[in-house]
Amino acid sequence: MTKIELKIHTVDRLDRGLAYGEGCFETFRVIDGEVFLWHRHMERLRRGLACFGYSMSEMDADLIRKKAVHEANGHDTLIRVTVTGGEASWGLIRPEDAKPAVYIQALSYQQNEQLIELASVEWPFPVSPKHAKFTSDYALALRAMHQWQLAPTKTPLVCKDGRVLSSLTANVLILHDGQWYTPDDAAGGVLPGVVRSLLLEKGLVESTACPVEWLEHCEALMLSNSALFAKSVSWINGREIDSMHSAAAAVRELLRMFPGVKY
Repeated sequence: MTKIELKIHTVDRLDRGLAYGEGCFETFRVIDGEVFLWHRHMERLRRGLACFGYSMSEMDADLIRKKAVHEANGHDTLIRVTVTGGEASWGLIRPEDAKPAVYIQALSYQQNEQLIELASVEWPFPVSPKHAKFTSDYALALRAMHQWQLAPTKTPLVCKDGRVLSSLTANVLILHDGQWYTPDDAAGGVLPGVVRSLLLEKGLVESTACPVEWLEHCEALMLSNSALFAKSVSWINGREIDSMHSAAAAVRELLRMFPGVKY
């Protein structure tokens, strides 16, 4: 249990994202001044903000992109863009003068060479369709992590009612009988990944309900998001799998065709 070190603040206004979870975010790498599938990140961000009644113009979206590229300063940089309801006084009803706030965080990207070890875990909360990356969803993820108590070396692979969903921050690709599959989102709980949607459109991956039993004999696994792009998994539930499987090459070759991707 982490001990809380008290820092007490007296305020009359709070950011609505902090107070009520009214916020969405996007995470991506900026490589050589390029963002992988930028327009898809903005489409997803807009979908999320629309759920709160906010809209974003093309001009505002371009300002965010330019600021992210500026913060990268020509380096391989991991960027998180968070948009919240902005500062406001107490109450759920949004004040007329409320102005959304945009926060940009930049971190020099260092390729993590550590092998990925997945451990399947049961999601302890109800699932629903995910339209975007809502900050409030990750509050549940933090609660779930506390319940699972996994070793720091293990990455949780979230499952629900006998179905594989995704990791907490990436989609999963499962090589089963020579075909790549990714869990469908019919029952909810699956991240609306930018990389995932591209692989589905290009026909390299099929979307279907992926039973947990597949994890016992699948030939290979990969995690995909806009930071890793697609990275092979080395262990699942203590079983070593082929992290150098030849089927992964087609996935990586497709992604390398797009600006803003580097392995």
